[in-house]
Amino acid sequence: MVEGFCSTFMKNRNLSSNTLVGPLPDEFQKLPNLTTILLDSTGLGAEIPGSLQELPNLVSVHLSNNSFQGNVSFAAATGLTQLYLSRNKFSGPIDLTTNVKIEKVVLDDNEFTGPLPDLSILPMLKVLSVARNHFVGLPPNLTQPPSNLTSLDIQSNSIVGPYPDPINATALQVLSLNGNTFTGQFPRSQAPPSLKTCHIDHVPTASCPPAKVQADLGSLANKCQLVCGKTGGSRDLNRAHEGQTDPNIDPHTVPQSTSSASTTGAVKFTIALIFHMLLLIRFIF
Repeated sequence: MVEGFCSTFMKNRNLSSNTLVGPLPDEFQKLPNLTTILLDSTGLGAEIPGSLQELPNLVSVHLSNNSFQGNVSFAAATGLTQLYLSRNKFSGPIDLTTNVKIEKVVLDDNEFTGPLPDLSILPMLKVLSVARNHFVGLPPNLTQPPSNLTSLDIQSNSIVGPYPDPINATALQVLSLNGNTFTGQFPRSQAPPSLKTCHIDHVPTASCPPAKVQADLGSLANKCQLVCGKTGGSRDLNRAHEGQTDPNIDPHTVPQSTSSASTTGAVKFTIALIFHMLLLIRFIF
């Protein structure tokens, strides 16, 4: 069953985990009140239509695990709080300068390039996960990230330069820096007090902090269990509590149990037909 809305007061649409045929129609200007779009794991491709990117009232966008491509920006959605675009083929830079209310940005496994977003203009940001892209520079002001930031995952990009030092994020629980080319000395600073999960590469002996720093239980080197004197490889320390929800995972891509009988096999829909049917329902009611 496909659930849409039947009036301008019913603003959400969820078509996740259905198999949809064809690109999204460029007719979203007919849905100006749309706040949430859930299209995870549908098999859709092509570029995101401009009419969708220009919707002003979007709050939550879930487009993970598809074949979307090209540049993408939701600059018109100044109230956007969640942006899940992982496992697609998006490319080019990502601009979040107008999305000042954003809380979760998950862009893993795409082809984004350019510098990472400036975190100083995103005061409400809690999760930034951009693993396995082609970003080339650290975010400006990374040493003073948003106070609510709990997860920072920039692993496996094309970042070259010194380690961020210090990282003054008191709420930070997840830090993933591995798979980049950091140079110079590993930070001697203290680790964020809430840090539970740390992913870092092995560090050459010349870049390691003194043994006294490594022995300091509160230091970043100690909390990340820094491995010195080796090249290649990485240290993966996971101290997350058992059963804790991973903040980087889009909850709409995780299968949910249900008491009702589930259908077998994927139901194939033509996306353009669904779109027009929902519009018709809207005007009938």
